[in-house]
Amino acid sequence: MAWSASFSGDERRVTVKRPSGSHIYFKAQEGSAEASPVGSSRKLDYRVCLLNQDLTPNIQDTPAYMDMVLPSGMILRFSAATGEVVSVTSSSGNTMSAEEYARKVQVTYNPDGSLNSVYSQVQGLMRSIPGDNSLTLEWYAPGNVSPTNDGEFVVTGEPYKMALYETSMENGVKVTHITNQRAGQKPQFIERREEDGKVAIIKGEGDERIVRTIERNALPGSKWERIETVRGINDSQPSRSTRTVKKYTDGGW
Repeated sequence: MAWSASFSGDERRVTVKRPSGSHIYFKAQEGSAEASPVGSSRKLDYRVCLLNQDLTPNIQDTPAYMDMVLPSGMILRFSAATGEVVSVTSSSGNTMSAEEYARKVQVTYNPDGSLNSVYSQVQGLMRSIPGDNSLTLEWYAPGNVSPTNDGEFVVTGEPYKMALYETSMENGVKVTHITNQRAGQKPQFIERREEDGKVAIIKGEGDERIVRTIERNALPGSKWERIETVRGINDSQPSRSTRTVKKYTDGGW
């Protein structure tokens, strides 16, 4: 596969190389197995979990594996020793080796390196449809997909799952509306608002909406603070609030 990854033990930093050649950067704090995007990668919806050889969370030293979760829900497992993908877990939970995945799964990419479609006879088709400031992801069952001789696909019926991402700017704030829906179920709504040093994630509908806010501020002495609050949409005070102070490192928060 065209993906690769490396691990830097000094900073517990993970660098992932995309098929396009661009990179995504993550960093895990000592004592944590979760590596979050840093620097220019902070706004991407990816995450990495560091694992030991027995697949328990790795909280110190060098991990054996690095699991990266893509926005589609697919998980790529990298070997820390070789940097190569060793297994792939689909969004439906089916796991196979990288070799088996390459044999059974057809993956296509757009010219900019972003994922265009993923197809297998077992899992069916996941395709992405870019629009004007929007992106739609659709999942079709195997029985609703027919591959053509030129590498394209003909689909029938409706997708069993769909995700719609719509992005706009409102008074200098980047707003992304996300709609997730499975066939026969009510849609789930998420609103993400991003501005300098602050991200608000709003889930739910109407008066039942929950607002999670993450704010980052620079402090003297090359430090920074992370303030996270959770509150109901109509609440004046948060139901939960945490503040963390950490050391600033080159490349971002």
